Amino acid sequence: MAAVIDLASKSPGGGPALLFEQPAGFGMPVAANLFGSLDRMCLALGVASLDDLAREIDKLMTPPKPTGILDAMKLLPMVGRLSDLLPKTVKDAPCQRW
Repeated sequence: MAAVIDLASKSPGGGPALLFEQPAGFGMPVAANLFGSLDRMCLALGVASLDDLAREIDKLMTPPKPTGILDAMKLLPMVGRLSDLLPKTVKDAPCQRW
């Protein structure tokens, strides 16, 4: 598997995503090189380009300073977006249901 994944990931454009449905000696499928291309990376992150994502992160990291109560109210959606980024602890995750 490692040799096939290495060869695919070094292909032009990042190569294809790979799925090994029944790897020898294991009872679980293996997916590899899922984010090997720029297009798949952008698709996974929900952006048109990585530059869009960089601008969004920059906006979240350096918000404008409010000059009054109205400006502060306009920043409330950004506070909600930041709370979405905080890690959450769960007892049962979909990845644990094998």
